[in-house]
Amino acid sequence: MWGYYADAGQILGDAGHALFDIFVTGNDRKKMAETIDRLQSAYFLHPVETARSRALTMTRIACLQVRSESLSEALKSVRVGLADADGVHSARLRDDLRVLDSILAEADPGPNLADELSAVRAHLATTVSAQLQ
Repeated sequence: MWGYYADAGQILGDAGHALFDIFVTGNDRKKMAETIDRLQSAYFLHPVETARSRALTMTRIACLQVRSESLSEALKSVRVGLADADGVHSARLRDDLRVLDSILAEADPGPNLADELSAVRAHLATTVSAQLQ
């Protein structure tokens, strides 16, 4: 009966979040790309008023993008997710932001993205700190 109340964004998001847990630690780029696509569809179907859902979804998209070596795209996604997270207080979001930061810490930005990665990680740290207040 719960499915009656769920919208397309919720259903895609739930499936995408479950797949995230499987593929964030793996190397199957095809499955990662499919999961990113599913989560992006969910993100755009989530109403703007559901900032927490949007922030959680975009954070997981960014994690998968880093893992699939799309750091430039991941940094864009992080910025979008952090904008959605502004003003949201959620232990789950805080935990996901910490996971994202640890994944970003392992990324090799090369000389072209080093400054941007540093700035994004600083913004991420500020957002995580705000979650604790």
